[in-house]
Amino acid sequence: MKRLILSALLCGFAGMSMAQENTSSFGTLQEDADKEVNATADTMILEEELGYSVMEGNVVVIQGGSTLTAEKVRAEYTEDRSEIKHIIATGNVVLLSGEDIAKGDRADYYLLENTVVLTGNAYVKQGTDTMTAQRITMNTITGAAEMTGRVTTVLTPKKDEEGKKSE
Repeated sequence: MKRLILSALLCGFAGMSMAQENTSSFGTLQEDADKEVNATADTMILEEELGYSVMEGNVVVIQGGSTLTAEKVRAEYTEDRSEIKHIIATGNVVLLSGEDIAKGDRADYYLLENTVVLTGNAYVKQGTDTMTAQRITMNTITGAAEMTGRVTTVLTPKKDEEGKKSE
């Protein structure tokens, strides 16, 4: 059961993507989904009967080319305990995946709704494009994103093989 919990902590982020002209997956999360998960923390509490687990203190979860760090990561299960429905990472949350980065004071991943919400100093960098806001909500299937609270985006025009801007 512990392996299932640890695997889900990072695998849950496997669909993150960002809305741009051409939607693309976030980092290497898709390819990493089947790879071994290694997780460390200062403490771990497993409350199977209550339907949650918590890793706290210098949490580091590594899977393939992806690394999630936070002060605390909590996984909440469905009523029948068959799957994780919600992952909450808090305290200096950083997700590095390939060349892409997502940061925030908090990250909530609603697995059943395919939605990731970064809050508090939210930042996403994918390729050379960046988004910052107080809140970034991303759909992990469609790649659509909504940003609120002093939004800043920097989008770099894509160039074709000859160095010309793509239309």
